Amino acid sequence: IIVGFAGTVIEYGAISAGASLAGEGLISESVSMLTLGTTAGGFGTTLLALGLGLLGYSLYQSKMLHVITSYSFILVGVIGVLGGILFFDSGLIIAYYASYTFTAVAAGIELIRTGK
Repeated sequence: IIVGFAGTVIEYGAISAGASLAGEGLISESVSMLTLGTTAGGFGTTLLALGLGLLGYSLYQSKMLHVITSYSFILVGVIGVLGGILFFDSGLIIAYYASYTFTAVAAGIELIRTGK
């Protein structure tokens, strides 16, 4: 999960550098940096989603959360891995981000209600 966050930091840095290069008129270098940013973002999202899927599996094994919540984390991981590889640069990646948000909120509510 931590490596996935590092990938998103690289993504934002590369896109910022690409915007700066475009402002100076270096268009070909700017396109290269934007491509690097998109690639790093997809790779980081894939690793983060893989970590979430493994987290869901470990939550299922430890029975700390309800089975549905654990399976939701696994499903979020699968959607994120496929999304990071296949459609990171399109609008379909919102399915991963929305499911990740809903699952994290549901897990938080469940942890607060059960007192674990």
